[in-house]
Amino acid sequence: MARHYEIDEAKKVIYADILALTEKEEAQIEKYRKYGFSVEPRVKKAEKVARLDEEYIQEYLKDNQEALDTFTAKKNETAVDEEGNKKHTETGKERKKGYNNALHWFARTFPVEVADITKEIKLAGKATELEKAFKKYRKDNADSTGIMNETEYTRFFYWTRVFVKPGK
Repeated sequence: MARHYEIDEAKKVIYADILALTEKEEAQIEKYRKYGFSVEPRVKKAEKVARLDEEYIQEYLKDNQEALDTFTAKKNETAVDEEGNKKHTETGKERKKGYNNALHWFARTFPVEVADITKEIKLAGKATELEKAFKKYRKDNADSTGIMNETEYTRFFYWTRVFVKPGK
């Protein structure tokens, strides 16, 4: 049975992990090539990684009613422009900041203790990446107001670059 290649008979193409082929598999592929099949490297599709979503956040905060209320309030905050005027949709309703605003609040705020996520970041091999990213963030936002401190940035980094949502 072919473990390191797949045959698309309709296209007359063999997709193979060239470096992983056994001698037996190479012999099989040669037989197909005699009959006009071409060989192309098999491209592994990037697996979609499930990250933070609203369902997970709601579950995470279920025992903390105050945090749930804050999350909902952040989601329903009215969007304003640079002058502080309320933004409106095309239909005239007030525009809300929405889920991304609430997500950013959550990612900067939880968990309260960062010791466990710091360990997770180290286990994932991303401690130096965190350090570099924080330095770059500070440099890029030196003149901004409301920038994250190191603890907030560590939380945000964990949720956006390390955390993977557990499967069901």
